[in-house]
Amino acid sequence: MRRTGLRTLVGVICALGCSSSASVPARPHRPPEWRRPCSAWFIVSPDRRHRVELGASGQLQLDGQPLAGAGKPLVRPVWRRDSRALALLQRGASGLELLVVLLDSDPQQPLVWSLPTVASQSCREVFWIAPQRIGVGEKALVPRVVVSWTTTFA
Repeated sequence: MRRTGLRTLVGVICALGCSSSASVPARPHRPPEWRRPCSAWFIVSPDRRHRVELGASGQLQLDGQPLAGAGKPLVRPVWRRDSRALALLQRGASGLELLVVLLDSDPQQPLVWSLPTVASQSCREVFWIAPQRIGVGEKALVPRVVVSWTTTFA
């Protein structure tokens, strides 16, 4: 008799739990490549071969090596889809700067552009438009400034 009562109790609990209309609030979605351990963060490239991180000292590192010319990024660095380049915004001596690290060439010599003052007031999003074109704006895919370049290898 006790077993029957226990089965009934378990059945009622399951039925209440399954038919409950109150939904549990969902946790905010965070892409798997954006993780924040204690005082540092890191972002893994789309092909999972490279990793950019900001250490506790504030030095930006690519695959464990400090990046020359890179300061503390203002927004999350963005990997290019093929994992061969990284773009980020940083505050430099001349104002807002866009820094692009090309892994095909020397990563210790990033491309740096000083952005106009109109960009420094409201631009907080960096996104790749094409393999050699980057947009900077208030929202993704709404560029206020577009930077592009050509690369030749000798």
